[in-house]
Amino acid sequence: MLFNFDDRNLLYRITRFDVILYLMIKRKKEYTLPLCILWGIFSSGTAIAQNYDDIRQPADSVTVQSLSERIFKIEKKNDAFNLLFDIRGGVYDTFDGETDRAKLAISYFRPRICGTIGKWSYLIRLNCLGNYDRTRDGANSLVDILMVSFRPNEHWSFDFGKKWFNYGAYEFQDDALRILEFFEYDYYVQDGGFGLTADASYHFGKQTIGFQIANASRMDLYENYPAAKGHIEKNRAPFQYTVNWIGSLFNDHLNTYWSYTLLNQAKNCFTSQVSLGTKLKFRKWEFVLDYFGASGDLDHLGIINSDAVTTGYTSIKGGSAMITDVKYNNIIGQFEFRPGQRWNILLKGGVTTSSTDNVEMFHNYRTTYEYTAAVQFFPDLTQDLRISLAYIGRHHRFTTACGLDNIDYGRLELSLIYKLKAY
Repeated sequence: MLFNFDDRNLLYRITRFDVILYLMIKRKKEYTLPLCILWGIFSSGTAIAQNYDDIRQPADSVTVQSLSERIFKIEKKNDAFNLLFDIRGGVYDTFDGETDRAKLAISYFRPRICGTIGKWSYLIRLNCLGNYDRTRDGANSLVDILMVSFRPNEHWSFDFGKKWFNYGAYEFQDDALRILEFFEYDYYVQDGGFGLTADASYHFGKQTIGFQIANASRMDLYENYPAAKGHIEKNRAPFQYTVNWIGSLFNDHLNTYWSYTLLNQAKNCFTSQVSLGTKLKFRKWEFVLDYFGASGDLDHLGIINSDAVTTGYTSIKGGSAMITDVKYNNIIGQFEFRPGQRWNILLKGGVTTSSTDNVEMFHNYRTTYEYTAAVQFFPDLTQDLRISLAYIGRHHRFTTACGLDNIDYGRLELSLIYKLKAY
């Protein structure tokens, strides 16, 4: 048995806190689940969520054990209730020329409850770090996900609730906890990429065609664009519409996550967004190529308008100027290689361009180069646990005409990445 309290090497396998916890539970068995949760928080320290169905899993044909199964031998009878803790943290050393510093930090903590009951399933996830505000969908931003799904048969499924937008590309759709650094375009999309949605999907073979309707923005139009007041009229139905294709071809070696989204944030103001994710996958390695492209009447990401404020362009125009007719393009390549069960190597790079044709100084004015390199070690092949050493770099390059200075950023991090499955 992998984890046995009668094991002579017990002290090498668990911490002192684990021993104390075991003795407490032995006397008060009704406290098993609460104490099990406490064990997860104190003994893991940091954790990160990820999928189990790809090369990033601890080992082939291994079922990740929950704490309740591994330590307390509590057998699960069904999949109606699952409790997980998603935490990311470690040592971060930042280099940007001004605020070079190192720190210990937990940057991500999101508990989640999920399960399946017959044809219904549910997911609740909380974001326990950050500033919380109430959004247009009525949910506080503390509530990351609050959704239910219904699958009446093998071909159809329906989702409703607060969840992620079904944009294509794998960086956006991968669990955020396992993304060491979101690249620029996806960082801004991810920041507002959750809301109240209604989804319908049709499944056939290994293909899925989906449709989603959601609020076009988390906030009111004039909160997002203060300068639009008096110039742009609100839309009676400010929604966004997404169609996507999730596909698997050639015996699962070629996978797709493609989407097209139309946002209608204001009257007669539209944004078209194309997101194309293509993955080439084999047993020990995979390569992902993501493309994001957006062209819109309004600056839905806010990057160009933010730079306009920084340059003083907005002040020159009396504080009421707003950049419109914007264009964004982003391409990301990511390669992962698994030389052995205990090691994973990750290399990732991307380029993002930002432009508008309406203001000459902001025409093709900004290009961002980003990259990530990481080596990851799996100390326990029965757990979704890794130790990651990574370097992340980002370089903003601006044209002389816009008047902005180039910005360089780097970060070296050593982190513990662990998906803590409590029950």
